[in-house]
Amino acid sequence: LEHRPFHQSTELNKYVGGKDRHFGDFETEIIQHPILKQLIDINFEIFSGLLDENLKKEIWQCQIHQIRIEIYKNKTLEITPEGIHSDGYPYSGVHFWGRENVNGAESQLFDKDKNQLAATTYSQILDTNFFLDKEMLHYVTPTTATQENAYRQIIAVSFSRPGTDYATKI
Repeated sequence: LEHRPFHQSTELNKYVGGKDRHFGDFETEIIQHPILKQLIDINFEIFSGLLDENLKKEIWQCQIHQIRIEIYKNKTLEITPEGIHSDGYPYSGVHFWGRENVNGAESQLFDKDKNQLAATTYSQILDTNFFLDKEMLHYVTPTTATQENAYRQIIAVSFSRPGTDYATKI
């Protein structure tokens, strides 16, 4: 699809909701890379287990966000300054893609009443959380850089069907 901004309502995201946010597009060689394509296929295969048979053959929209957070030495960074939140997608998978010289950054999942359901600190490439984003909340605890060149990166893969009950709640 053509480039378009990422938009969330202020209801979903009090920190940056109501604003169009532009993320860089993937280069063709990345989006066509066999590893990324297989990661997308695995995500859909997992979520399709929750779907009625007729919905498995429908066309779904896949949103991919590659997020790299860089942290300055001896600084603490709030990775999710919006707090415990939902991005509004029906189905989401967050895949760990690396970290260097950071402490913290525990990924947490909650129910709608903010009762914690799971927590993990990603350590191995492709450590993953799959969740029903419209029905759950998530958060990442602050992180501190222990040295220069500190970062944490993930790839988020989400699915929706605009114009249906499976649309992204904005």
